[in-house]
Amino acid sequence: MITVAGVSKEFDGKRKVSVLQNIELQIERGEMVSLVGPSGSGKSTLLNLIGGLDRPTGGEIRIDGQATSAVSDDELTRLRREKIGFIFQEALAKFWSSDIHSDSRGASFGC
Repeated sequence: MITVAGVSKEFDGKRKVSVLQNIELQIERGEMVSLVGPSGSGKSTLLNLIGGLDRPTGGEIRIDGQATSAVSDDELTRLRREKIGFIFQEALAKFWSSDIHSDSRGASFGC
């Protein structure tokens, strides 16, 4: 299970940019979820936080009950390797336009 509780993310530069504010989300094991929204709405930022590629400014993310903020970078790498998978948009687009997909009418996939 993935739990996102009160998660916020800010980036500091010439000015502070608040990308995510107080996000609440729970994803059950085996559940498929799509994040959709306009460019710049924080979809990739949220995925990077859930995937342990970045850390939130506020709030907490738990993967199977383990808080990602409470683990070292090495433990986070292990958690990511064992519990999290990414399907990048470019890879998915290549699959859907490939000859393999064209020849596999009716085939589907999921997690």
